[in-house]
Amino acid sequence: MDSYEIAKEWVAALQDSPALQDFCRDTLGGEPVLILGFDPRAPHGSGDAPYIAVVPFADRDGFERSTARRTVLMAIGLHCRERDELANGYEVRGYGLIRRFESLALDALEGCEAAPSSWEGETSRPGKHLFERHLIFEVVEDNTI
Repeated sequence: MDSYEIAKEWVAALQDSPALQDFCRDTLGGEPVLILGFDPRAPHGSGDAPYIAVVPFADRDGFERSTARRTVLMAIGLHCRERDELANGYEVRGYGLIRRFESLALDALEGCEAAPSSWEGETSRPGKHLFERHLIFEVVEDNTI
């Protein structure tokens, strides 16, 4: 299974996750826009939020490798203007919401044939009131070459 096939499987799993769909509808104001790949002519952004873009990233295999490594990028984004008042300031709610969004997306991938072997992530603020989480997954499989 190459990174494109993995990305397709993951988009289907995200689409079929009732918990993820309910969270987006009830908390973020609408169904998540699911994007397979990345189109530089029409990049995702606050107009699509909430969104999950699943991008096939890299396929590494060869005759002398014992495993095949596939890399898939997932960008999760939401639009949030809300904040909670604290004793001497306020908390921007988007940071907590993006982590919950991420958690539900990861839960949706649990039953996939190509489950992530490892991943790392970062949070970014690419626009006003836009919160994005970038996750880079590695899937390790037996090399069948």
